[in-house]
Order: sequence, then structure tokens, then C-alpha cells
Amino acid sequence: MIFELSRGYQRKRNNSISPLYNQISESIENTPKCFPQNPEIYPGSDKTSFMKFGLLGRKLGHSYSPQIHALLGPYSYSLFEKEPEELESFLRNGDWKGINVTVPYKKDVIPYCQSLTDCAKKLGAVNTIIRQKDGSLVGHNTDYFGFRWLMEHAEINPTGQKCLILGSGGASVTVRAVLEDLGAAEIV
Repeated sequence: MIFELSRGYQRKRNNSISPLYNQISESIENTPKCFPQNPEIYPGSDKTSFMKFGLLGRKLGHSYSPQIHALLGPYSYSLFEKEPEELESFLRNGDWKGINVTVPYKKDVIPYCQSLTDCAKKLGAVNTIIRQKDGSLVGHNTDYFGFRWLMEHAEINPTGQKCLILGSGGASVTVRAVLEDLGAAEIV
């Protein structure tokens, strides 16, 4: 089994699908919303202030996340492009309830989290942060569960198999952990 995780491949793939952006935008505009747009459904709040979420990263111009989340529910989802020197202030004082975290900050956010899930500790990376009611931050890593679900859903069983991971970035750590937990005989 071969798992390719090359950043060059991702960049090439993203550049080749950029025409898809217009199709996604049109699809979003023409898709009926799954949730009521009437703020009265959510007493004491309007759609924008009901729940605030977003994606934290350094360069996010390629992200389709706001368009995707617009279809998922009655909350705002923003892109938070931050430079390293802005990270601490944003995490401590940002007006958000939860954020997804992407490169280059998956390790950098850990010191600002008051607690980490077992998976985030095991992988040494956080890709989701939830602000608790008391203001404390809990760091999660959902990549592990996502990749494991994908393996199981696709009925790919690495138990006893020799597996090759192409790439050595952050995703390779997650893939390795899943393959180990699913009983791969050897991981290269």
C-alpha cells in the first residue's frame, strides 16, 4: 500500500482545480440552505453572532472552507490569516468559539491550549481548537479519526501489510499512527 502525502502534489493538484472555485460559488448560491435563515429560530442572536468559527493559518487564499461551511449550518466561518507574531493575541483574545488550524500552526498553538485530547498529545499536533465557556482552549486532532474512517470506509485493511508512506510532512505522522493502530506489519 502506498500513501502519497507530498506537498508538491497538493500544490499541483490545487492549482489544477482552481476553475472549480466558480462552480462551487455558483452551486452554493443556487443550493437551498439546510437551516432556516430566520434569526428568530435562535433567540437572542442573529445568524452571524450565533456561532463564530474559522480557519487559522498563514496563507489561506486557496481555501474553500467558507463556501463549504456556508452549506453546513447557521454560523459564520471566516479565514484568519495570521503572522506568527499575531498568534498569541489571536488565540487569547479572538472572538471565536472554535477554529480549525492548518500549516504552519498545528504545533505552534499547543502552548496556548489549556488541555489537549489524547490524540492531539499522541500526534503532537492540533488541528481544531474549541473555546470553552470559561475561556480555556482545548486542542483536538481530528486528522487521525478522519484518516482512520477513510481507511475503514474504503475497506482498506493494512493489518499484516507492508505500507509505504510517500512524504514526511505533518500528515505522515497521522497516517503512520493510524497504520500502526490498524496493525500494519511494516511501515516505510
